[in-house]
Amino acid sequence: MRESKRRKGHMGRKRAGFGKIWAEITIPILLLTLLAMMIYFEMMVMYLLLNQKVRAGSIAYEEATFLKGQDLTDTGQNSRMLDMERFQMVAVLYDEQENLVGASPIGQYDKQEIPAEVYRSMLEKLKTMRMAENKNEPGFGEVDLTGISCLYGRERFSNEQGNFTMRYAAAINPYVKMKKSIYFAGIGVILAVTGLATVIAGHYYKIYQEQIKAQEYYRKTSNALAHDLKTPLMAISGYAEILQENIHTDKRDYYACGILKNVAVMNSLIENMLELARLENPRLTLIRENIDLCEISSELAERFKAELWIRDIEIAVQGEAAVSADRALMSRALENLIGNAVKYTPEHGRIMITAKDGTWQIRNTGVNIPEEKLKSIWEPFVKGEDARGQVSGTGIGLTIVKEILDLHAFAYRMGNDGEDVKAEIMFAHRQKAAKRGFCS
Repeated sequence: MRESKRRKGHMGRKRAGFGKIWAEITIPILLLTLLAMMIYFEMMVMYLLLNQKVRAGSIAYEEATFLKGQDLTDTGQNSRMLDMERFQMVAVLYDEQENLVGASPIGQYDKQEIPAEVYRSMLEKLKTMRMAENKNEPGFGEVDLTGISCLYGRERFSNEQGNFTMRYAAAINPYVKMKKSIYFAGIGVILAVTGLATVIAGHYYKIYQEQIKAQEYYRKTSNALAHDLKTPLMAISGYAEILQENIHTDKRDYYACGILKNVAVMNSLIENMLELARLENPRLTLIRENIDLCEISSELAERFKAELWIRDIEIAVQGEAAVSADRALMSRALENLIGNAVKYTPEHGRIMITAKDGTWQIRNTGVNIPEEKLKSIWEPFVKGEDARGQVSGTGIGLTIVKEILDLHAFAYRMGNDGEDVKAEIMFAHRQKAAKRGFCS
């Protein structure tokens, strides 16, 4: 019951898809980018406002200098002289008794960029606002219209007609000038950040997928290893109990041989697993040298000579396959492939090893490998004996071959060819991106 719940919990655990990983990476980056953009553009606006402040103060000073040399007794003439629409500014002129002696003629402003309401509001504000006696520096004040600021100040001057104060106000809207820049820069930055985040998300998703595959691989491997070890352990346990109880004492040698046989199976399985773990170690370094795969194949064929003679199996090696590789590892890979061929070839069969055009091939007669097995033949604990005579094996041999060939960046494949089964190693072009595990 507990095991069932554990399995259900494992199956119910959802794996993160690319969309979720993309959202987890992209959304925080976009939010931080938008915040940075807002801070940047606010700083730009403040910079423009300060520039406008200096500009308006300079224009007001020049205007006051001009008025200083004029006859200021004519109010109408004063208003015409205070026409500052080209600077998007308005001004009012007071004498020392705080009498209004002139104001910008709002009715004559063309109002192309700034609405008349803004000019009118600024002018009324200049007439009514209270300013500190010792304050001459321009300041900021908000006009009750969206997006437009009012920058105000005053200039004092004197001439032979008396003392005068000119109050001025400038309508500024930095957002209007920056609107296109903000729009295109914002769109560009968002697209660039989204693209970069997508690339990062894709990279992490690939790593995540590899981790999931690795976890699944080790889970299946450990389950299969436990299953394969359980069978000989049960046999050993059974034989040991019989020996302990002194049942069938005449078969003691048989039971002892059975125990030793199963111990050998377990030892072989453990040795293969240790070798597989060593091959999967990323720190493993190849000791390359020039070798001939056909020469090694001939040497390995001699090891199987007795079994081949007993079962009347013919074996032949033809050609040359010169390649730069690790001799010990390639010998192990070829030994597994030749051993597989010997194991699954029926009596009076034949095994042919050839090398041609950068391809080493081993072909043997026998029952074909089922198509469904071919798709996973290189995975650990996948055995093809279901349809090939129930020959026992650890199910790790071809996985070891795969790891060795992957280390050398050799392409490889196994498949059926008529009534024969063949395996090939393509070493002429060491392409790391070669298609591996191809079934023909």
